[in-house]
Amino acid sequence: MSDVNKPEKTNTNQNCFINPEQYKNHDAVAPVGSYPWAMIQLYLGNLMYRNDWDYPNEYIGLIPKSEKTDDDKLDYLIKKRKHNSFDSWQPLQEDMMACDWGQIDYMLSFDLEIEGSTYEGGQDWGYLADGEFEGLNERAFGTLTRVQNKTDIEKISLFYWEERVNDTKGLWWKVSSENSKDGYQKMNELFSKNLSITVDGITYNLGTTKPQKLKGKGEFEYVGAYSTAEAQELSAILKQIGQIKRFYCNWA
Repeated sequence: MSDVNKPEKTNTNQNCFINPEQYKNHDAVAPVGSYPWAMIQLYLGNLMYRNDWDYPNEYIGLIPKSEKTDDDKLDYLIKKRKHNSFDSWQPLQEDMMACDWGQIDYMLSFDLEIEGSTYEGGQDWGYLADGEFEGLNERAFGTLTRVQNKTDIEKISLFYWEERVNDTKGLWWKVSSENSKDGYQKMNELFSKNLSITVDGITYNLGTTKPQKLKGKGEFEYVGAYSTAEAQELSAILKQIGQIKRFYCNWA
C-alpha cells in the first residue's frame, strides 16, 4: 500500500482559518491541508482525498482525457474514484473551505500516451525514446510527460510491454542516473525492491528484477524486466494504443 500523508482525524471544525495577511507577499504558499494546496498537488499529478473519505477507495485525481472533440479544450478531467467507479468531480463549498486534505504519496508518477511498434521478431506497446534502437529497425513510439519523481532516476529511455514470436513476454524498463557507476548502483538497489504500479485505481504488484541485457544499452544504463502474472495483467493497459494513462510507482 502506498504511503499516505494523512491529517489526524479530529472532531473539531475542519475548515481553514483564513488570514488575508499571509497572501500579501509574493512568497505566500497555500497552507498544507487546504483546498488551494490540494489543487496545486493535484495539478502536479498527485492523488488527493479528504480526511472523512473512505481512503484508499475514495480519492480525486487529474485524469488525462484521451478523447477530445474539436469544441473540447480540456486536456484533463478531475475525477473521483469511489470503490472502482470513476466520476467527474466538482468541489462543494465545504470542500473548498476544508483544511483536512491529504495526499497519497508515490515515489514516481508519469503520464504515458501509449503507442506501439511492430518489428522483426515481435511487438511492443508503451514508450520508446528517440534514438534508443537506432539501427535496429524499430522507431520511437509513445510520449512520456508530467513526471513527478522522488527517486534517483534521471532518465527513462523505455517503458513497454513486449511480446516476441518465440512467445517471450515481459515489461521492460530502462533508466539511468548520473551516467556513472554510482548512478548505476543506485538504480540496481532501487529495482531490487518490490515494485508496485497503480493505474486507473488498480495496483499491480510486479515484484523485483535483476539487471537484464538489451541491445543498445549504455554502460551505466539499468534495464529491468517483469514477467509475473500481475505484469501480464498490466499489459492489458499498455495495449490501449492512443490512450493516455497515469502510472503511479512505488518500491518497497
